[in-house]
Amino acid sequence: MNVAGALINEALALSMALGDIRVRDHCEAQLAMIAFAAGQMPEAIDRARRAVEASRRHGTLIAEFQAVHWLAGFLVLDDQIEPGRVAALRALELSRTLGNMDLPGLIYQIALVLAAKGKTDIAARLLGFADGHADQHQLSGLSTVRAIRNRLVERLYSALGPEACEIAIAAGAAWSEQEAIAAAETA
Repeated sequence: MNVAGALINEALALSMALGDIRVRDHCEAQLAMIAFAAGQMPEAIDRARRAVEASRRHGTLIAEFQAVHWLAGFLVLDDQIEPGRVAALRALELSRTLGNMDLPGLIYQIALVLAAKGKTDIAARLLGFADGHADQHQLSGLSTVRAIRNRLVERLYSALGPEACEIAIAAGAAWSEQEAIAAAETA
């Protein structure tokens, strides 16, 4: 584990000694992201699952959102589509409770799930919405979000062809937030 991981493990030990559950839940999620960045997907998924369970037990809603969002991304990138779909829809539900927190990242996850299920037109429209929303709000994604978006674009261009894909993306860019969320909830 790298220096960041060692520091997070130290913070985790300190938070456990002090009984600060919020820091502990956040540290576990951060360790999941470090494992992902190191290419250790099974560890990333395991740590994210533990972070989700801990945050649910402790009622830390933002920590649960972050953990389930990352878990969904890891699962989808690991081609565990159905568990990824379930986690992504839970993350979307939490996001809505928190004022649509990280909406583009969630939409990319759900769009990749839909593309994997052959629903490429709606997936491309969701991609267009998410790109437009991220640009409008000047949001930049984490490495998982970029990896999901890249895989989604590759899959859509392969399935639809460049011209049809661009038409669907442009149509999705015109969607309202409500239209995109309604489409995402059908995953």
